[in-house]
Amino acid sequence: MKVIVSHTNIDFDGLASLVAAKRLDPEAIAAIGPTKSSSVTAYLNLYIECFPLVPYHDIDWEQVSSILFVDCATLERAGLKEFPLNESIKTSSIDIICFHLSKVVPTSLYYLRNVENKKWTLVQ
Repeated sequence: MKVIVSHTNIDFDGLASLVAAKRLDPEAIAAIGPTKSSSVTAYLNLYIECFPLVPYHDIDWEQVSSILFVDCATLERAGLKEFPLNESIKTSSIDIICFHLSKVVPTSLYYLRNVENKKWTLVQ
């Protein structure tokens, strides 16, 4: 199974990234961590039914075959260190979409794809 995650203490750009990635890959699970910013918590208290989000604790992480990070780039930042991920996923099945890699062109979108054990390919 494919899972999409964002960072801990998720804010609105992280939430929007999760929702957008889910729309692009409807088969993937959009997972949300237990910590959220206060404004996102208030918003989701009103509109949670509108979003196909699954709490981290409801996912069988050992069955996950790939992870797409949006608005973050590490297991630690996504709050996944405490979950039992299968070992192969940690080195070969992680993709990253990040909006914050460039100070020169702040609106650029970068996509990092993990190819053959951390040989990252940067696509702009």
